[in-house]
Amino acid sequence: MNSWKKLLVERLIEEDGAKGAVIWGLDGSVCACAGMSGSEAEFMEVDRVLEDPAEAKLRGVFLNGERFTVLSAPSGQCLKAICGDVVLTAAKSRTTIIAAMHTVSSDKLITTSGKGAEELAQELRESDC
Repeated sequence: MNSWKKLLVERLIEEDGAKGAVIWGLDGSVCACAGMSGSEAEFMEVDRVLEDPAEAKLRGVFLNGERFTVLSAPSGQCLKAICGDVVLTAAKSRTTIIAAMHTVSSDKLITTSGKGAEELAQELRESDC
């Protein structure tokens, strides 16, 4: 897994208490996912879209006219998801965007809502990935 993807997933699981995270390719495919196994985050590369409702519920959200997908837990609480280059997080009662856009040319903070977004953006800028 690319180091920036692993960094973002680890950060989501550590700081926000996410039970798991999915990294979506820009073409809609799932390129990596992670979940908790005890206290360790386990990472695996995948090459398919999660389509089985038993695996996860998929919910589309729109940001600046582009479609991203959020992985929701069966309980209705949303897990964190990394969609393309944007990290999204959704709470039960409201949707917030909490982190940064990571591209080859720039690291741009889109929206801050909650603690940790600025720090995550800064860490992305300073990382060697």
